[in-house]
This record gives sequence, structure tokens and C-alpha cells, in this order.
Amino acid sequence: MLDLYRCPSCGRRHDFCDPDAPEFAAAAVYTFTCPTTGEGALLRPVRADSLRIADCPYSAVTVQRIDRLPDCTVLLSRPVAVS
Repeated sequence: MLDLYRCPSCGRRHDFCDPDAPEFAAAAVYTFTCPTTGEGALLRPVRADSLRIADCPYSAVTVQRIDRLPDCTVLLSRPVAVS
């Protein structure tokens, strides 16, 4: 868990937790919805000293690890079939 970690969406500090892993990977990218703004945001990079926990506290903001950011340039550069 990342305790009292600064939120890139609202600037406040939240506790972030990944329910799929006991600790955060410093080089990974995580997505979440800010509870203050309701907007989607990314955490990257995260500090390496996250707390190792078995279960996320109810009050923590849950995150989802994504392996890489979507590559929109690939989608935009594909030819479009016109019929």
C-alpha cells in the first residue's frame, strides 16, 4: 500500500492499494479513479517503499496495474478501409 501518497488528479494525499499484489512495483504504471475529482488518473513511477499488506483497507483507493500505456499512434496510423 502507498500510504498518504500525493494524487496526480487532485493534489491531495490518499492511501492507494493494489488488490492484485501485496506491494507496488516502482517502475510499473497504475490506473485509478480519484475519489475527490471522479477522474481517471495514472500513478507512475511510485516510490519503492510501499507497505506490504495482505488485504486493502476499505478506505484505500484501489488501483489497477497496466503493463504499458496505450499506444494511440498505432491506432491512428492504421489505414482505414473505405467502402
